[in-house]
Parts: sequence; structure tokens; C-alpha cells
Amino acid sequence: MQIFNVSGIKILPLSYSFGVASEVTEAQKSVFNHFGMPLNQEFEDIPHGQWLGKKCMELKDLQAVDVVVFFDLDCVPIRNDLFEHLLSRVDKNAICGIEQTCESNQSNGHIYAGPACLAIPRKVLQNVYEKSGRLCFVEDRESDVAQRFTYDCEANGVHVNFLRVTSCEDPRWRVGRTETMFGVGTTYDNVIYHHFLIGREPWRRPDFINKCNQIKGV
Repeated sequence: MQIFNVSGIKILPLSYSFGVASEVTEAQKSVFNHFGMPLNQEFEDIPHGQWLGKKCMELKDLQAVDVVVFFDLDCVPIRNDLFEHLLSRVDKNAICGIEQTCESNQSNGHIYAGPACLAIPRKVLQNVYEKSGRLCFVEDRESDVAQRFTYDCEANGVHVNFLRVTSCEDPRWRVGRTETMFGVGTTYDNVIYHHFLIGREPWRRPDFINKCNQIKGV
């Protein structure tokens, strides 16, 4: 398990993958390597939301980690100061993730911190668990993956900060009730790129690999 130390704060970067071609995960890892950042890639045959909850339960009392940062397998940094940027947006009572809305459930335009890039201090995990009795990231009729965790943070006084959309190659969905659109190939805060839909639309995988090469200047 590789820990990234930034100004004395111990960061654990984790990404989840299941059933996706190895060249995709290799491309993701190569971008992190390019910027000198570690990335712990885990391959587990369980749903994404279950994996997130399982990892958070394991980490909430692990003193070797101060902040966990989750990444989707098609999400990569575009600058070498990503972790510093995230740390400026989190504290013992605040999380930070990409701004996201799910149009296929009953959440009525609720904006949540999406798991493609989601930074959570361990103190927040402890706080939410103590107050709600759970660390829940699974989908339900009102929540996409990780959306339930944002609800629980909001209900228990934890501030939710967002990485904002700065550009999008293929706009598909609206962020809440705003005019901002996100979709395939979205950049947030000019520090992180999320391809989206790489599991459901496998024909897009070469595009992601090409983007990774572009970021590296290959």
C-alpha cells in the first residue's frame, strides 16, 4: 500500500477496477507515474459502491492514513499538484469530490461528490460513522454510487466541497438545476480528467488511452 505524504499529511490514493481490459488500468497508472504520484489499483469482483464502503470501514481507524482519495479507473490527473489542490478543499469536517448529478434516480437534481475523484479525511469517516452508524456508498432509488455518502455528510454537518466542471468534450447531463453540463471527457478545476462510461461503452477505451498519452506528451 503506497502512501503519498504531502506536508506531513498521509494520503492513500485508491482506484477500483472490475472487468475492464488491462490496457485501460495501465494507461491510468502511467499518468500517475508521469506526475510522480502513487496509485494503489485494486481489482475486486464486487459492485463499486460495496467496495467503497468496505474500504472506508477498513480505513476509518487506520492511523497510517489521514486522507483517502478514491479514483475511478478512467480518471487521471492533468497536473502534478492534484493532491495539494484536494488538501486545500478538505479538513476534519469537509470532503471534496467532482460535482455530479444522477438523472436516472429520484434524487431530484441533488448535486453530490462523485467517486471518480473523491477525497475523504479519516476524521470525516469516523464522524459520519459515529453519527449515522454506517458508511454507505451503494446505489438505491434515490442515490447513485457514493451519493448516499454525500446525503449522510450533509445530514451530519460535514461540508461537501466540489471540483467544478471547467470543460467537457461530450456534454450529456446537467449539474443539478444549473446550466453547467458534464459528460464524456470532463475536466474539473483544471486538475483532473474523467472520461466516464468506459465500462458501459468499451469502444471509448482507445480514446481514454489516447488522452492519457496526450497528458504525458507522448
